[in-house]
Amino acid sequence: MSKQDEQFPKLLNDAFHKIIRSMDSYFSHSIKQLGDYLQEHTFPVTLQEINNEVIIQAQLPEAERSQIEIEIIGNHIRITVHHTEVTEMRNDQHHQYQRQQTRQVMERTVTLPFTISEIDTIAHFDNGILTIKTPKRNPDSGYIDIK
Repeated sequence: MSKQDEQFPKLLNDAFHKIIRSMDSYFSHSIKQLGDYLQEHTFPVTLQEINNEVIIQAQLPEAERSQIEIEIIGNHIRITVHHTEVTEMRNDQHHQYQRQQTRQVMERTVTLPFTISEIDTIAHFDNGILTIKTPKRNPDSGYIDIK
């Protein structure tokens, strides 16, 4: 066996390790960026069960009441915050006008083990904390006969 033939497995092994390291670096960086993105585009939510009530609290320190939307879908509560910002700049001396609009939507969905009553669920927003209270109910479940 020639010297080149003996070195080929080592070269192949080295190339393989370089590719694996490169892929590992790429995915590590991508996952970190995804985590940073999700951290910026979401908000903390806590869930508590006290007696016969479920209390959901969302921390929305920079939101205004008019930006918040709560939707009940079966056994899910969807909390959405819409933020739109418009900036305008006018310079008559240079005949320039600039208008910039940004829109951001943050959303969290909380799933409960029972159907949520729209009538009995209440929400209130104070000092940047959204509190939603709903009565705890037995899960809608049952058994059926097999024919």
